[in-house]
Amino acid sequence: MQAAERFERMAQGPDEAIDVVRGALLIAAEQYPDLDIDGAIGVLNGFADTLRRRLRPDIGPTDSLRALNRYMFEELGFHGATEDYYDPRNSFLNDVIARRAGIPITLAIVYMSLGRGIGLKLEGVSFPGHFLVRCPVHDGTAILDPYHRGASLSIADLQKRLTPMHGKTPTRAEVAALLAPASAREILSRLLRNLRGIY
Repeated sequence: MQAAERFERMAQGPDEAIDVVRGALLIAAEQYPDLDIDGAIGVLNGFADTLRRRLRPDIGPTDSLRALNRYMFEELGFHGATEDYYDPRNSFLNDVIARRAGIPITLAIVYMSLGRGIGLKLEGVSFPGHFLVRCPVHDGTAILDPYHRGASLSIADLQKRLTPMHGKTPTRAEVAALLAPASAREILSRLLRNLRGIY
């Protein structure tokens, strides 16, 4: 079965059955027909296994996030693609894994994969203009930016990001309304829209 057919079959199922990592790799397989999808998934699982073995069993979410940021961005060297941002390779997950460079949504997919592998409840956020990640912590919800090394963003930071788009500073309530978790289908749809725009 061709990658497009496998993707279509996955996309027709219920959202909870959609594997975002596998879906992103099936998208990449349209460009790379010989892509070893299971091998790429194995690389990400291996990263998560390595990090999980280093963490103490009673570690909390805040310390887990710090460990994830150190491991993914400092040790593994993942980073935002600041040059050639619109290079399609930054949107193909296999290339992102190999080159360690990506755009917000592909880095978020890697970040969520590794984070979930160590027990973090990470969810994507389809924020306007810049994909983000959210995670429950002991005092609320952290909003994180994998494109900027997992930086934690405040409501004021997000208001500042939205002001140029809106022409005025949005209210805290307006920002909060944009921070709902994205479904697996929404994440893959946004990835496809990005690629359509690039091409």
